[in-house]
Amino acid sequence: MNQEQSLPPAFILSCARSGSTLLRYIVDAHPAFCSPPELNLAEVCHSLDRAIYHTVAQTSGATERAEKDQIVYREIRRIISGFMNTYAEAKGKRNWCEKSPFNLHHLPSLYHVFPDAKYLCLYRNAMDVVSSMLDFNRVQLFDDMLYFVQKNNGNMVDAMIECWITRTSQILDFERQHGAQCFHITYESIVCRPSQTLEAMFSFLGVEWQESLLDSVFSAPHDIAGGDPKIVFSDSINSSSLGKGATISRGLISEAMLKRMNALLEELEYPPVGVDWDTAPSPFSARQATEKREDVGSVEEVFENVFPERIRRHQHALRGTRATCQIAVTGEESGVWLIELNESDSRISKQEREADCLIRIAANHLLDIVNGKLNVAAAMQRGYLRINGEQKIAMMLGRVLFGAISA
Repeated sequence: MNQEQSLPPAFILSCARSGSTLLRYIVDAHPAFCSPPELNLAEVCHSLDRAIYHTVAQTSGATERAEKDQIVYREIRRIISGFMNTYAEAKGKRNWCEKSPFNLHHLPSLYHVFPDAKYLCLYRNAMDVVSSMLDFNRVQLFDDMLYFVQKNNGNMVDAMIECWITRTSQILDFERQHGAQCFHITYESIVCRPSQTLEAMFSFLGVEWQESLLDSVFSAPHDIAGGDPKIVFSDSINSSSLGKGATISRGLISEAMLKRMNALLEELEYPPVGVDWDTAPSPFSARQATEKREDVGSVEEVFENVFPERIRRHQHALRGTRATCQIAVTGEESGVWLIELNESDSRISKQEREADCLIRIAANHLLDIVNGKLNVAAAMQRGYLRINGEQKIAMMLGRVLFGAISA
């Protein structure tokens, strides 16, 4: 029988593209908490309600509707807590936290089942959310989006702003109703003031903050499914995505939607989108100095210096691996390189022969990835990077060469 977890469960509430996958990785890296991929547990609660009401509740002997409802909520909690506690135990953790933006669709059901839970209410400024949504929707349309696009007569920017307004308002309303169980947190505070923000958040969750956790967010093993695919190739918490909404022209937003968005932005203490939006620097950009580094200037340098160093640094991630990967670079600095992966002696050579997997990419896109100007997941989504053969090997190598490493 599963032991009861020592703390109430936790849930991350957020609009899509607000940084919930990053926050989930942070929570999952803590030794006391596990946080699985998106499970849509609110939808599970909602779906089980009818079945349990017309079975267990009806045969319980209860006569009042309120009493039957409480029986339903207890039974749903027993079912969900059963498999979630089992999952936590398998991970060597005592507590669990679930994040799914889709939970907002059935938030009352979730609260009825877990009235003692802790809720991390995550916010991000509207224009950066819209920028991220536009980028993501090039390859996949959000479940929410078709409704909002139809409602706004095909205006994608207005549709995404209204989606942000609707979901953000739901979270704010929930926070007003259940303030003692909610922790107000912003994406901007996580990336600009991580230690200060996360120490307060983990204190709210009832566990001790550990400064070393920031070093293990991307090296700790995480289960991968759903969420933001870019995080798989990230290796640090950084502010590079702040202010990207400035690329969206104010002229694409209707006046009515602009007024609604600005009202909510001001309530959340974000700067509004003003009349100088298209000429002034984004007010959402990170106001902090960033260390300048010299860009890698050639493909030869990538394969002679950058990749060998990264393989040496992350040799532990190749433990037990014997495989070959061929990288074919097209463009001005075209060539074919072979990477032979071995846990004791991995090698890179400029040669062409049969390998377990093949990666094709243009020289300019490769340099953009290496220099941090293009995320490898975005490159895959846009068709800049193509993989043939063993996908698992290619993804593992990608994490070694371009980003996050699982220990």
